[in-house]
Amino acid sequence: MGGYCLEFPTGLIDDNESPEAAALRELETETGYEGDVAEYSAAVYVDPGSSNCTTHIMTIAINGDDAENLRLKPKLGDGEFVEVISLPKNDLLKRLDAPVG
Repeated sequence: MGGYCLEFPTGLIDDNESPEAAALRELETETGYEGDVAEYSAAVYVDPGSSNCTTHIMTIAINGDDAENLRLKPKLGDGEFVEVISLPKNDLLKRLDAPVG
């Protein structure tokens, strides 16, 4: 396709697992980063007219000086291809607002 897709770590909440624990697990699995939940939302219905599927939006604080976060080791499954891109939040917002092309 020749395009890019920017995604944040996502995943399902396991039985007897809190949304916060699931977010931290998925972050480490998909990126290799370890962090702490700084903020989180209540359950948000994605498409309430068609599904009972919910999502939680988390803000994770990551210590970039922590030794574990300097040597990232994602634990990707077969067929998963992820490139981790780290940049300050303000730079992300600028890039998202920039024209494509």
